[in-house]
Amino acid sequence: MQSTANFFGIASLIGYIFMCNARGSSINTTSVITLCIIFNSQQACHSMLTQEFFTLLEYTFTHALAESDNEELRRYWCDGVLYPEWEEEYLPQHVTKSKEIILRAWMEGRSGKKKPLTHQIHPLHLGLGKLSLKTYLRGQDLSKWIIEGIDPTWVTLDEKGMTFFIQLP
Repeated sequence: MQSTANFFGIASLIGYIFMCNARGSSINTTSVITLCIIFNSQQACHSMLTQEFFTLLEYTFTHALAESDNEELRRYWCDGVLYPEWEEEYLPQHVTKSKEIILRAWMEGRSGKKKPLTHQIHPLHLGLGKLSLKTYLRGQDLSKWIIEGIDPTWVTLDEKGMTFFIQLP
């Protein structure tokens, strides 16, 4: 995934330079600098979404589900966290507006009275509060917000859409 982000960032910069040359116009230094800043901020934020972070999130999320007061949430556990399906879902300009990162989680579910055992990928919305949003936009590691565990009250489930939500501070 990182190599895809690298490719598109570099391709945008090269495309801009070729477009200027084809038109016979000079290269706007400000535009090149802006593209470099955007590319570097994308790289910084994406580099935080590492396998180590996903593994930590998997375990702390599973623990929070097990400790939840909500019986329905206690039926599930996380068996892995995956990158966002779409690149824009973790880019700084998108995250600034949405205040969340939409990941994907392999969820296992215990069978209940009406629900069979599940092993499916579900959306996992990682909501960013003021503190965690600042951390993310600075390109810093979000692990500090989950290393001590995820408070079970931060976790919710939209049963209709089978979407899980974790709200960080």
